[in-house]
Amino acid sequence: MLINVNGRKPAYCLQVFLEGRGTPISQSLHEFVQRRLRSALGRFAARVAEVEVCLSSAAAGTAAEHSCRIRLRLGRNRRIVVSGRHADRYAAVAQAAKRAAVAVERELTRRQARRKRASQPAMAEGG
Repeated sequence: MLINVNGRKPAYCLQVFLEGRGTPISQSLHEFVQRRLRSALGRFAARVAEVEVCLSSAAAGTAAEHSCRIRLRLGRNRRIVVSGRHADRYAAVAQAAKRAAVAVERELTRRQARRKRASQPAMAEGG
């Protein structure tokens, strides 16, 4: 699925692959995932090449545990993997989307700092 960010050109679309393992994906859950990813990752759409979302559920004791794993691919094959777990599948998606936004922002900030250090001339010794 392609998530268009702010009605802009296709270059600003997030390419998202949604997979359910052991849990059905309803239309409302599908729309919720789209909204959360658009909200969390929309400002990074030009830098995020691909997003894979895997939803799964496992019965742990008496309560069902839902998990959401989000795999992001940035340029130059940089990969980020985050996950969220909760008794409610919608909360697990929201948690993982928020973690994905924080992780992408951190990675892009680090990348920018590395470029800045690399472009600065080395300090002359002595003096």
